[in-house]
Amino acid sequence: MDIHHSFLLPYSTLLNPMEGCWSIIKGEIRNIPFGKNEMISDRVEKTVKKVTPEDCQGWIRHSQGLFTKCMTMEKT
Repeated sequence: MDIHHSFLLPYSTLLNPMEGCWSIIKGEIRNIPFGKNEMISDRVEKTVKKVTPEDCQGWIRHSQGLFTKCMTMEKT
């Protein structure tokens, strides 16, 4: 039996496409003052609805493009 060991990298935000979505959500929460009775959950829900399939595809492409660099521990 031929077994090869691979070590897992520490968590990398660059390899997680969901980080792009959270970046947009955090930006909306930080940059726009809340209304008197506005809840953070309402802001998150409204912001998530702005995310398009094209946004998601872009984040996935970005992560895929950096995968080899992360595996070889190159600076990104």
